[in-house]
Amino acid sequence: MDSAIITQLERIRSRFDELTEEMGRPEVAADFEQLNKLARERAEIQDVVQMFAEYEAARKTAEDAQAMLSEGDAEMKELAEMELAEATASMEELGAKIRRGLLPRDPRDSRNVIMEIRAGAGGEEAALFGFELYRAYARYAERKHWHTEILSASESEKGGFKEVVFEVRGDGAYSRLKYESGVHRMQSGDFLCIVTDGVFDAWSYNTHAAGTFIYFQVTYLTNDPWPSSLPGTV
Repeated sequence: MDSAIITQLERIRSRFDELTEEMGRPEVAADFEQLNKLARERAEIQDVVQMFAEYEAARKTAEDAQAMLSEGDAEMKELAEMELAEATASMEELGAKIRRGLLPRDPRDSRNVIMEIRAGAGGEEAALFGFELYRAYARYAERKHWHTEILSASESEKGGFKEVVFEVRGDGAYSRLKYESGVHRMQSGDFLCIVTDGVFDAWSYNTHAAGTFIYFQVTYLTNDPWPSSLPGTV
């Protein structure tokens, strides 16, 4: 990475350390609003700081391996070449991740998410596919330590979802799920044996679809549970 990016990363790391120290002060710990503000800022740069630490460790390994190449015996040089190759590959991978991490963030990325899944063409099987989609998202949320809650659901006769609306609560939920909007499709098939003059084997395919809609959660700072400023209200 060039010197300008390294300088930027050093400033970010310095800010991270400042935030960590400030959050440990008793007067800040007692002020929930201020503590929450600092914690959000710290969380936004934590991944970049961690990757920079790993990048510096890999760079130090590469420097040590380079020194061994010029001083060690044949066996040590072979080991040094392996370490240098691994460290260089790690630096390239981390450098790419760091550059992506430095890109401007969508201010909505930290929001909670409201997800809606609607079964499309395919009847009962499409509804069962809708249920499998919901279960896949719920399991993903569980692995991310997010909380899910079904807000409304319309079930089919066999336990599928004709429609389900659920909330996903957790840091970064919108950033991870916002690209999931769209139509998801699944194919299922039955094997048919068709006999005429001879035997002909063929698959019969059915396509089932479900639409997924993603909304970031909005918090309105008002005592009115139905503010007139909501889009679409009169």
